[in-house]
Formats: sequence, structure tokens, C-alpha cells
Amino acid sequence: MWIPAIPLVFDTAVTFTASWQKIFSTDPLVGYFQQHREAVAKLGTLTDPAKIEETRAIVRNTMIQGTLSIIFLVMVAFVMVCALIRIINTIRNRDTTTSEDPHQSPTSTRRDDDRLLAHEEGLPGVRAGRATRPSSPTRPTREKS
Repeated sequence: MWIPAIPLVFDTAVTFTASWQKIFSTDPLVGYFQQHREAVAKLGTLTDPAKIEETRAIVRNTMIQGTLSIIFLVMVAFVMVCALIRIINTIRNRDTTTSEDPHQSPTSTRRDDDRLLAHEEGLPGVRAGRATRPSSPTRPTREKS
């Protein structure tokens, strides 16, 4: 139980810290929204069409990136809270049942099924119960007209 928990806590801490910094930082080199605010302010002062287009792209991209960062952070937090609730309920109730179906042993393997099908279809190089390699490559022959 502790082996997966340690990396999970580390990854969660790193993800939340980085997302927090990207969302709320006032440094334009780090924060999406600070870079967005500065680009919007700079947009009104530009006259060069190439620079205007570049700054519009920065405005658009930083807003998209910042919004996606918030959405992903909320989603990760939701999954973590749901998992924590499930873990606490499992520990309290000592109920380890799941909603999954129990394991059932197959009566035949996929390989056996493939061999049987190939044998029934009369494919070259296949005998019942065992696949063999044909002695020479078989190619379809064309009938000459």
C-alpha cells in the first residue's frame, strides 16, 4: 500500500505546485495570466502588423493554456478527493469488494481458437491442434486467359 502512495504524493505535490505557479505567478516568464495581461496592455501600443499578429497569438495562447491548467488542476483534485473518500470508506468498513466481475478461467485459449478456425477454413500449413510452417511460400496464381 505504501509503495504506490509515496510516488503518488510526490507527483501530486509537484503537479499542484507547478500548476499553482503557472496560474497565479506575477512573473510573466512563469504565469500564463500575467503574460496574458502584459500582452493585452502591449497590444494597444503596437503599430507593426507582424508584431500585432504575434502579440494576438500570445494573448490567445496564454488564455487557452491558463484555462486548461485550471481545468486539469480541478480534475486532478476531483479524482484525488474521490479516491481518498473511497480509501477512507474501505478502511472504515473493511469492505474490499469491487464492482468488477470475478476472474473466470477460459476453457480454451485464443491461440487454440485461431488454430481451429484456420484448420476449418483450410489454410495451408495448419493442422488440427498445431500450426506448422508451409514448406514454400504460397502465392495466389493467376489463371492465364
